[in-house]
Amino acid sequence: MPPSENNTKLLRPNMPELDLLRGVAVIMVVLFHAFFWTANQSSLYQFHGLGKIVISVIQGGWLGVQLFFVLSGLLITGILLDTKQRPDFYKRFYFRRALRILPAYFALLCLLLILGIARPPFILTCILFVSNISVLFGVVLQYAPLWTLAVEEQFYLLWPQAVKRLSLKATTVLAIFIIVATPILRLIAFLKFPAQDLYHYTWFVADGLAYGALIAIYLRTKNATRQKVKKIGVALVAVGAATLLVGLPFGIMHRTNIIGATFQILPWNFLFSGIVLLMLIIGTSKFKDIIMLKWLKYFGYISYGLYLINLLVFYEFDKIINYFSPALNDTLHQTISGLMLRFLIAGGIAVLIAGLSRKYFEAYFLKLKDKLSWSKN
Repeated sequence: MPPSENNTKLLRPNMPELDLLRGVAVIMVVLFHAFFWTANQSSLYQFHGLGKIVISVIQGGWLGVQLFFVLSGLLITGILLDTKQRPDFYKRFYFRRALRILPAYFALLCLLLILGIARPPFILTCILFVSNISVLFGVVLQYAPLWTLAVEEQFYLLWPQAVKRLSLKATTVLAIFIIVATPILRLIAFLKFPAQDLYHYTWFVADGLAYGALIAIYLRTKNATRQKVKKIGVALVAVGAATLLVGLPFGIMHRTNIIGATFQILPWNFLFSGIVLLMLIIGTSKFKDIIMLKWLKYFGYISYGLYLINLLVFYEFDKIINYFSPALNDTLHQTISGLMLRFLIAGGIAVLIAGLSRKYFEAYFLKLKDKLSWSKN
C-alpha cells in the first residue's frame, strides 16, 4: 500500500529523525544499566544527595525499551503494509529480518557462553526466541537485554501473518484490541501473582508494538495530513503527560501496586507515540536541522549492537577491575563519581565495539540483504 500523496514527505525509505529516537532509546538503556542497574545492587542506592538524585532520574532509563517497541511496531507494520501485495511477501520479510538481527545476536550468544555468563539451557531459550518466558521452563533469565529480542522475534513471527491475511480495517481493529487487552491482562496477572514481576512476557508488553502499528496504519491513510498529524502528536503527548501526573499519587510509576502494574507504561506509550509523530513533522520541515544531531544519529546507527553488548561490557569491566583491585572495584560501585568514571570507560568501550560491529560485521549482512535478487523485485 503506497503512502497517500498528502504525506509522502512524512513516509520515506530513510527517516533519519527515527534514527535519532533510536539513539535516544539506546542511550537511556545504557545509562540505566550503568547507573541504576549497578547501584540497585550496591550501597549507593541507599545514599542521599547527588547520588540519590542521579540514580532516581536514571531509573527511568528502562523506558528506552518501550520507545524501541513503539518504533518497531511503526517500522515493521509499515514495511508489511507497503509490501503486502508482493508474491515474495513472507520470504522477503523474514530473510531481511534474519540478516539484520541474527548475525550479531548469535555472535553475542557465543560470547555469553564462552565467558560463562549464560549456561546452555538459557542459550537454548534464546535460540528458540523464548528467553523472555524462560522462567516458565525453569530457566533463569541470565542476560537481561535479550528478553526484548524474544518479544521482537515473536512479533516478527505473528504480525506478518495478521497483516497479510486481514484487511486494513481488521488489522486496525486487532491493534486496538491488543492496546485494550494488554493492560487487562496485566491487571489479571497482578491480582493472581502480586509478588511476581511478569513484565517480560510478550502478552504484557504487546501494547507498545500495537501503538506503533496504529501509527503506521494511520500515516498511510488520506486523512493523515501534516496538520492532523501534528495535532494528534501534540494531543498524544498532552494525554500522556496528564495521565502520568494524575497517576503519580496512585503509584503509577511502580509495578508493586495495582495501578502501576496495570497502567505504568500507558502514559509512556501515549508520549512516545506523540513524540514519534512530532519528530516526523519536524524532520520534514524547515526546522529539521535543529534536531539532526550527528552524534545522536550515530547512536541510532549503532543502537542494535550497543543494546546487545553494553551490559556484557559492564560485566567484564567489573570482573577485570575486581581481579586487579577489589578495593577500586568497590569504589567504582559505591560512589557516584566512581559510577560516572566506570560509565565513561566501560560505556566508551561498548560504543567502540558496537561501532566496529556495525561497520565491519553487521554491514556485510546488510549489504547481502540488499543484493539478494528478491529484495529488488
